[in-house]
Amino acid sequence: MQWPLAGTVRFGSLRRLTPISPVFALDRGLPIDRYYIERFPNRHRLDIRGRALEFGETVYLDKFGDDRVRQKDVFSYVDSPRATLVGDLTGTTALAPDTFDCIVCTQTVQMIYDIRLAIRRLHTMLRPGGVLLLTSNGIVRTGRHLDSDGWGEYWHITQQ
Repeated sequence: MQWPLAGTVRFGSLRRLTPISPVFALDRGLPIDRYYIERFPNRHRLDIRGRALEFGETVYLDKFGDDRVRQKDVFSYVDSPRATLVGDLTGTTALAPDTFDCIVCTQTVQMIYDIRLAIRRLHTMLRPGGVLLLTSNGIVRTGRHLDSDGWGEYWHITQQ
């Protein structure tokens, strides 16, 4: 027997011009892109160790760092209650050089215009032997909300 039964799934109106979910499907469970994003740090979970940095929050440090992480830091471009390091990856101020054993940077660099400088700055923040676990967009829709936020999406990391 087929499950669900043929003809019982309601797809809604396929003529709609707006997304089913305005928040990347976070309100509908785990979005498909997050399935693939989370496979990456899971495969490299032994690299998530020592003093570790994540962008915005510590979701992946908590989920994949286990007891190997002795200190968790949060990077933010703007001041926030959770941020332990506030700065600009393309700014002129040095940001914690030779500090981190692991940096988890998911779905962030495509929002930075000078991506090469940002990645160089991330590299300088790593201790010798440190690891940068970085993901970028691939299968998600464009992240820019015209006229409603100040960030843009500048890059799609492809061979093109």
